[in-house]
Amino acid sequence: MYRMSPDDYREISAIWRGPHPEDGSELRVVDGPPEGGPVPVHPEAPQLTSPIGPDGIDPRMLEDIGARLFGKVAAKK
Repeated sequence: MYRMSPDDYREISAIWRGPHPEDGSELRVVDGPPEGGPVPVHPEAPQLTSPIGPDGIDPRMLEDIGARLFGKVAAKK
């Protein structure tokens, strides 16, 4: 069993020990996440972003969303 920090499931090693009931291998409690594979690099997916960012609403994205929903509308000034 992997723990993401030593504070997670502090007492688990008291019960998670001894031989595995199915294959007899030794049960272990390991601090930290298991080793994983390489992290994939995905292409940008702007359709998954929010029109609200750290600087507020992105007017271009909001305009694009409005155009897709309601058709092209002349901008009001």
